[in-house]
Amino acid sequence: MTGYVPLVLWRHIVFRSVHCFRSNAHLLYHKQLRMLDLLVARFVLEISGNAMAFLVVAFIFGAAGLYEPPKDFGLFYLGWLFAILYSAGLGLIIGCLSEKYEWVEKLVGPASYFQLPISGAFFMVDWLPDHVRKLALLVPSVNSYEMIRAGQFGPGIRVHYDLAYTTLACSALIVTGLIMCRQVHKHLVIT
Repeated sequence: MTGYVPLVLWRHIVFRSVHCFRSNAHLLYHKQLRMLDLLVARFVLEISGNAMAFLVVAFIFGAAGLYEPPKDFGLFYLGWLFAILYSAGLGLIIGCLSEKYEWVEKLVGPASYFQLPISGAFFMVDWLPDHVRKLALLVPSVNSYEMIRAGQFGPGIRVHYDLAYTTLACSALIVTGLIMCRQVHKHLVIT
């Protein structure tokens, strides 16, 4: 639950952002809506669905005695916040790139498979050799997974994450995506 559910969130946000503007361009006839609103609506829908899936599974497993609530809710939610920010930042960038370049749509699927082994979903940083740990922590999703696991399991496990780096990396992705979102409007043809 601390690995696969955030991974599904990332995949859904990124995949749903491909051609989001083009497929919803008819909504832009409403002056109150902006292009960014289309992506944000998709992100909110995916985040809500992912959160509900997590809660349902946690309730079922909890009732069966197979799941305990997080030991540190603050760190648990902080990890989820960074997972959401990372996914949203990539979603913004992919959504904008897919409107400008047709080849991006074809690249997203294979690229997501290359992301899987380094995402942090299926390993903990403490399991890695020291020289690989530093490289793993350069991937923002690895840091968010470590925070989620630290919040879930508490001091019983050793985790490694860099809060400052993750904040900077997620902020850079979001800002880049927002800038690109403003620029992609001229490439969109509303029919």
